[in-house]
Amino acid sequence: MSLDGEKVLLLGPDLRVSVDRLDIKDRNHSVIEGIEVQQQNEFDTIMAVVPRLTIIPNITEVVSGNLTLQGLVLQEPRVRATIGNKDSTAKKDKKSTTIEIGSALLQKPDIDLTLINKQDSASYIRWDGTKLNSYLKITNLKSTPEAPLKADQIKMYLTNFEFITAKARKYATNDNKLNIELNDVLLAKNSDGKMDWKTNLNILSLDQLAFDSLGKNNAILELDKGDVRNVALNSKYIGSVGDIITNSTHLSINGTNGKFATGKNTLQWYGFTVKDRVLGVDSFSLVPKQSVEEYRIAKAYNEDYLSIKTGKIVGGPIDLEKYNHDSILSIGRIELNDVDLFTFKDKLQPDTAKRYKPLPVEMLLGLKSSLNIDSVKLNNMHVTYWEINPNTDTLGIIPVSNLNVLMRNIKNYNIKPNDSIYILASADVLDQLHTTLDVSQSYSDTTGYMRMNLTTGPMDLAKFNTVLVPLVGAKVFDGQLQSLQVNAIGTNDAAIGTAHMYYRGLKIGLLNKKDLPNQTFMNKLVSRLAMALIVRKNNRGKESLVFLNAGRINRPLTISSKQRSKA
Repeated sequence: MSLDGEKVLLLGPDLRVSVDRLDIKDRNHSVIEGIEVQQQNEFDTIMAVVPRLTIIPNITEVVSGNLTLQGLVLQEPRVRATIGNKDSTAKKDKKSTTIEIGSALLQKPDIDLTLINKQDSASYIRWDGTKLNSYLKITNLKSTPEAPLKADQIKMYLTNFEFITAKARKYATNDNKLNIELNDVLLAKNSDGKMDWKTNLNILSLDQLAFDSLGKNNAILELDKGDVRNVALNSKYIGSVGDIITNSTHLSINGTNGKFATGKNTLQWYGFTVKDRVLGVDSFSLVPKQSVEEYRIAKAYNEDYLSIKTGKIVGGPIDLEKYNHDSILSIGRIELNDVDLFTFKDKLQPDTAKRYKPLPVEMLLGLKSSLNIDSVKLNNMHVTYWEINPNTDTLGIIPVSNLNVLMRNIKNYNIKPNDSIYILASADVLDQLHTTLDVSQSYSDTTGYMRMNLTTGPMDLAKFNTVLVPLVGAKVFDGQLQSLQVNAIGTNDAAIGTAHMYYRGLKIGLLNKKDLPNQTFMNKLVSRLAMALIVRKNNRGKESLVFLNAGRINRPLTISSKQRSKA
């Protein structure tokens, strides 16, 4: 059975179809050229031009009402259409049709669609695939009334693709490329007669893919390079990123770069990977949009200025089954390398933010989600703290280098009687004073006490002047610290303990806060009296009782101490 002809024209009440040439043979290679379709009614306006359509038809099945093709190729189709919403009263019952296509290929499409929803809001699909050979390929496509879409594979090579939702959210490849593969695609009715769908997604390449207007703050997400494989998508959990990840048991991400920008901060990462339930990233940064220079003039937000940059980060393995079944985030270890943290507090500018920083256990137990992390390790961290004190109107800088931290047994559920969180840290304060810190806090102790042991090495006490002069208005003229030992226990409200400080040759004085770093006559007089009557010039570790009182919200820190002789 065959059909051939030229200048074919089909007309309907609101439809016009013309064909320049057709040559159709049953179960053989067939060609239709110069196809033009025009349709216009109260709902739709459609204009389509297809220069060449190649098919291998089963004419017997087609005549009986079922579209059966071994192959279909649409070359350079051009479609302009506005598809209106059709309510149930406008729909007509149609005979159910079965579609089977062995292979369908759409090459170099130029598509511009406007889709009108029930609220008369429009969403837009624009795809200019002519420049960079975009395509859509479907393998073993089947469609029945019970399962409108079933396919072994759908491959899409998207360039110059843009989708704008009815809520004005934009997803676009711009001039770049997105290579997508969907495997085992199924859209079918469930037991309630509603449609469910599922598929397995592979993103074979990412090239500057952009998503804007995300969330309440209209954030922008950009992805570049790498690939993402084995993403399990399902209509039952498509709205939850966490559920997608936990159901994607063989998820793999390789070398993806990205940026997430809000009006306040820009988060950027390089070389993000996921393999065997272990996450990794080559580097990560969180930087405010406002520069620190602009922040010093007038801060754009109430919080302290904060920027973070890291080297390589590794986290895992992640127990996906535990998260999927019990909503427990269980991670073996997290390790961060070469972290550079910068923070700035400008006390000259108004600050209305209420800050309450709980101790570790209280913070963990206050989380809504269940958490269990064996260990968190920070290697070679550097912290820089800036502060402008209102009394001196001067910038003080506190650097902390070679900071290494190990936190163990981080959890907030399944607490056992002997469970505690442990924190070990060492660092060079002011880049010179080697300091170690040992902290532990019980999860089950109802008093909430935390235990802390701190020790330091030696340092020239005059090195403290980079902090004392701008922030306190005092200066060390001479002195050598040999060591400091502090042992304390405390809660969020108060702490008490003992301190042993070894130093010699201390000479300290007050400065004129209005003319730093100089001294007035009164400053000199008070300083000499203090050195003579209060401050010890030498201290060989005499024990001092230390009491610290810190209010929960915006209350000043008060420290008192009383020396006592050893027995």
